Amino acid sequence: MDDMQLVRFRRKGLKQLYADHNAKGIPHDMADKLRKLPFALETAESRDQVGRFLGWEMHPLKGDLTGFWSLTVTGNWRLVFRHDEAANSVSDIDLIDYH
Repeated sequence: MDDMQLVRFRRKGLKQLYADHNAKGIPHDMADKLRKLPFALETAESRDQVGRFLGWEMHPLKGDLTGFWSLTVTGNWRLVFRHDEAANSVSDIDLIDYH
């Protein structure tokens, strides 16, 4: 199976961090983790591989965010995304204050 593809970011700062390693537009205290999470998604062969990282607490969301998955960044902040199993791609990647 191939690695997952990251196809669309909702937040400009996340896309910039991923594409150019430029942390402008991202909270300084979250930049390191926000480099690791997309890298883990991109290099995983399946969503389950990413869910094995302790402390990242990957889980599906409900309500208005049904269809999204969540990874813990810090405190109330989460990296959320959609996963298309058929295409093995991740899209609508965003950083949200969860509570």
